[in-house]
Amino acid sequence: MIRLLYFLFCILQVGSLQAEGFATVKGRVSGEQQPLNIQLMRVENGVPVEYAGTSIASGGSFAFMLEPEENQPYYYLYDGKGYCRLYLQAGVETEVVWEDQNFRVIQSGSEENRLLETWREMERELKGDQKSDTYGAFFPRFESVRKNVNNWLSEVERILPNYVTELKEIVELDLLNHFVMYVAKRQQNYESEEQESAYYQQIMKSFPEKDSRLLKQPYGME
Repeated sequence: MIRLLYFLFCILQVGSLQAEGFATVKGRVSGEQQPLNIQLMRVENGVPVEYAGTSIASGGSFAFMLEPEENQPYYYLYDGKGYCRLYLQAGVETEVVWEDQNFRVIQSGSEENRLLETWREMERELKGDQKSDTYGAFFPRFESVRKNVNNWLSEVERILPNYVTELKEIVELDLLNHFVMYVAKRQQNYESEEQESAYYQQIMKSFPEKDSRLLKQPYGME
């Protein structure tokens, strides 16, 4: 009996040591129009590439365990329509839910993931009905989000200075993507109002973006 207990103890210890080198993502889905499977994606040269995939269990749960690369901590959950950016670290567990057609991080596991979730909530204001959104409606909303984000990033810089540079780059490129994709979809109803946007004037000084940093994002090549 003592030998058996010792054997089980050793197995648990080895399992614990192995788990320390892995990141875990646990999730559950609820609501209507649930996805049949969830993919975990990486980005290679501006294109999302499947890293792993899993079907949804009968109870609505799904999970991934992986050994993340230190120099490439960003992974993306994908439901077939939208992405959820995650910052995965060895030994850290992240918990998410999928509901109302969106992912939401409910247990971040790290400060980086908590900040990414805050940005995702702010970013949702730009994902309205863009097909019926006029320039006159979209631009003020875009500038409002930009202003709020800049104020938020100033606060982040005081709290987590080691990560804020990376976060600023992500936010900057996400905003650029939203703006460019919106204008591109509305070209059939072109109006001169876009040129009245302060942001439009700013990005046209260096557009198109030629920096390789764009290739780190899932929309980079697009």
